[in-house]
Amino acid sequence: MNILFCGGSRQQGIHIINSLLELGIELTVLNRHGQKEKMSHGKLNWVYGDRTSAETMRNAISGKHFDIVVDTSAVSGQDVINLLDNVKTDYYIQISSNAVYNPLSINIAPESFDPKSFDPKSFDPKRATFTTGNADYQLGKRNAEKYAFEYDIPALILRMPYICGLNDKSGRLKWFVEKILKYDPFEFNVDYVCRRFAVAHESEAARFIMHAIENKLVGIFNCASDGIMSVDKIIGYIEYKTGKYARFKFGAENHCHYNNVPEHSLSTDSAKATGHSFLNIEDWLYDTLDFYIDAAKW
Repeated sequence: MNILFCGGSRQQGIHIINSLLELGIELTVLNRHGQKEKMSHGKLNWVYGDRTSAETMRNAISGKHFDIVVDTSAVSGQDVINLLDNVKTDYYIQISSNAVYNPLSINIAPESFDPKSFDPKSFDPKRATFTTGNADYQLGKRNAEKYAFEYDIPALILRMPYICGLNDKSGRLKWFVEKILKYDPFEFNVDYVCRRFAVAHESEAARFIMHAIENKLVGIFNCASDGIMSVDKIIGYIEYKTGKYARFKFGAENHCHYNNVPEHSLSTDSAKATGHSFLNIEDWLYDTLDFYIDAAKW
C-alpha cells in the first residue's frame, strides 16, 4: 500500500505519519517546505508542492497513483481541486475542523452541517487562511469539504476541535503553565472560565484514520477526546501542582487562550458506532501539564 500525506509533520501530523510507517506502508509527504530534516525513514519520501499553485502540484504528483490520500492541509476548495485534479487515488481522507459548525453548541452532530449544500461561490479562495477563529477560516474549511465530495472517489472527513499534546504548535497548555509560574497577568473573560469546550489529543486523528482504513469508512465523523475541557480545569490543576496562582488583569497585554470560546462539545456517537473508541481527556491532560510544569524553569 502507498499513501500520499498532505501537510506538515508537526502536531497531529507526526502521529499520523508514524502510525502509517509502523504498518510498513510506503508513504510520501507533500508540503510547502519539503521538511526532510524533521524525519527520516526508509519508506518515507518527500515532495514539494504548494497547495495554492496548480503548477507546483502538477509537477509534484501529476499522473501518480496512491492507494490513499490523507489531507491535513486543505483550507479551501481550490486546495482540494489542485490536489485531486492531479493525483490518482482510491480513497481520500480530509482532516477538517469543527469551525465548520455555526453556531457552536453542545453535542453537535456531523449532520449539523452538510458540505454538499455549501455554495462555493460564497468563498474567494484567495482569502483562505490557516488562522483559526475567523470567518475566512470557517468558510475555507466548508469550501474544502464541499469539494471532497465532488469527485468520484470514496471520501472520509474528520472534523477536529482544538488539538492538545506535547507537539501542539500553538502551545496553548504550555502558555498557561508559563504565565502562572511567572505570575504574568493575563486578561480573561471570567464569564467563560467554566465553559466547556471540545478538544482532541494530538493522536486522535491518527487512531481514527487507522480504524477508518481498516474498515473502509466513508462520510463525515467528529473526532474528539471524551470528557470536558475548561479553562478552570487547566488553571486549577496548575495551581494545585505548583502552589502558584493565576493573575487576571483587565486590559493586560496577554490575551488568554480559549478566551470567549462558546460552550460546545462534539457528538462522536456515529464514530463510536463503527467500533472506534476515543481517549478520555483525563487520561492525557494532566500528564501533559505535568510535562510542561517539570520542563519550566521556576
